[in-house]
Amino acid sequence: MAEFLSAALETGDAAFIAESIGVIARAKGIAQIAEETGLGRTSLYKALRAEGNPAFSTVLQVMKALGLRLQAKPAVSKENVESGKRGANAKAKGAKVSASRNGGANKPTSKKPATRTKRGSATGHGKVIPT
Repeated sequence: MAEFLSAALETGDAAFIAESIGVIARAKGIAQIAEETGLGRTSLYKALRAEGNPAFSTVLQVMKALGLRLQAKPAVSKENVESGKRGANAKAKGAKVSASRNGGANKPTSKKPATRTKRGSATGHGKVIPT
């Protein structure tokens, strides 16, 4: 599954990628994907075909239900391939970054302690209480 979708992603063709996700989803069972994502079966069939134009949120939900995730890696231009160089933003050969909920970057967490707000004032503002 992952190799099949990776090959589709390499094409950069949005219609082909959507259709490929649809092929994988139909293999697993659209009814099961619909149940896991909360999306309608008909909507999934329409979105995940070559003529479909699924919302990015739909793509992410379906991929999660399929047990897959998107992964970003540096783009390699033809000139860089010929000269043996990687993209300017690549720290090392083959550098990869997993797309995640924090904006797609593996950012270090803050050293500040977590806080929460105590409700109770008429304006909705409250005291900040360290947790």
